[in-house]
Amino acid sequence: MSMRPGSFTEIPEATRKVATAAFPKGGMCMRLRDALGTIFSDDDFADLFPGDGRPAESPARVALALVLQYAEGLSDRQAADAVRGRLDWKYALGLELEDAGFDFSVIKVNFSHAHCTPCPVRARCTKSATASRKLTLRPREQHEALACARAVQQGEDRQRRYQIRAGVEGTISQAVRGHGRRRSRYIGLAKTHLQSVLTATAINLVRLDAWLTGTPLGPTRTSHFIGLRQVIIA
Repeated sequence: MSMRPGSFTEIPEATRKVATAAFPKGGMCMRLRDALGTIFSDDDFADLFPGDGRPAESPARVALALVLQYAEGLSDRQAADAVRGRLDWKYALGLELEDAGFDFSVIKVNFSHAHCTPCPVRARCTKSATASRKLTLRPREQHEALACARAVQQGEDRQRRYQIRAGVEGTISQAVRGHGRRRSRYIGLAKTHLQSVLTATAINLVRLDAWLTGTPLGPTRTSHFIGLRQVIIA
């Protein structure tokens, strides 16, 4: 496939009118489009495509759709449906109302068997000729490092050091609870890394939208056990 650099800086007038009428107060996707523009451009991805072949979907649009997908915690199929049927997504992506979008397989990050089998670093993912890697024991050095780290966490200064990590822990919690980051959707370090980048970008957009709308920060979560302990002490 080849890429024909294009632009979707302008939102089609019909899309703008209908979306604005349907969402007079806007929505996250629409607010982010108004505040940040397209975020990506096709030229950002030019080096990834050959000079000839059948034109591909706009990589900038696909990239933005991926970020919105992770911002809302949607599956690949649900994201493709959103591109096809949701006005706020068409507004963000600069699509005409009648645009059918693209198949969900465009969104899915997938390595073909022809590329995976001869991969020079395949051994880092699996030792099987056909199947994915199963759970294995860590090398001795890694196991001992992990055991040492766990022992350190039991020390008296853990609470003091943990306070420094509070912001990081909060971000991790948001990624896990709001964006499905507990498990990787894909197999392999490259695709898992891509999911991490998309999740981080989605979190930034969600937080930016909260800032644009003046949404206050949520209170720190208190576990049921700590809550019960506070009641007993009181």
